[in-house]
Amino acid sequence: LTRKMSAPNLLPSMKEHLDTGMDVQLTTGMSDNANISALNSVICATGKITQIDADISQNILHAWKNCLQVKAHYRKSRSAQTEERLLDIHALFLADKVWYCQAYCHKRQGFRSFCLHKFSAIRPLNTSFERNEELITELQSGQFFNVKMITNIEVLCDKEQAGYISDREWFENQTIDFLEDGSLRLKIPRAPEQAIKSWISSFSGSLEAIAPSSLRQDIQAAARKLLEKHC
Repeated sequence: LTRKMSAPNLLPSMKEHLDTGMDVQLTTGMSDNANISALNSVICATGKITQIDADISQNILHAWKNCLQVKAHYRKSRSAQTEERLLDIHALFLADKVWYCQAYCHKRQGFRSFCLHKFSAIRPLNTSFERNEELITELQSGQFFNVKMITNIEVLCDKEQAGYISDREWFENQTIDFLEDGSLRLKIPRAPEQAIKSWISSFSGSLEAIAPSSLRQDIQAAARKLLEKHC
């Protein structure tokens, strides 16, 4: 079950190790709890991960694990030219089905997030670096892209979407108050600005930003712009 659920999210070289380990387990003997045919009824319904070249994946993992600098060729978009970068890969993270590395870029002289599928080549060097533990702690708290954060958020959800919204934790440390009319109120201590705006907008009016007032005003402005484009 662990293999079935995790495999779609793994980098190619990670998946290879998982498959090898699983094959060894099956060869040595089937567990009493194992039912391979039942796994066909476990469905991964969270979308597919962006494909990454297997060799690039292997080189990234090797450099990250051993704290080795890399010479990388990176293209921000299809229309952009490939740039050569000298990088120290401090961390890897998966966000919205896209794998990223958080790396110190010697060209920009600062930490940047890089999409792994946008690398066209990676070559580990013999030069090592020391992993930045403060950066790791910051990433673990959800600060992935140096985005602006909003605090003390309140969102009202109508009763038609209340069941779906209450099924999961959308943002860390959220609380939900169920109201008498079947609607609910979410209180979110802290969330990335763009993420909370996109989330509210994605429900086509079933969610209403109550606080802070700046969030409400931003969504109103976005809604007006959307309406202008679709008149």
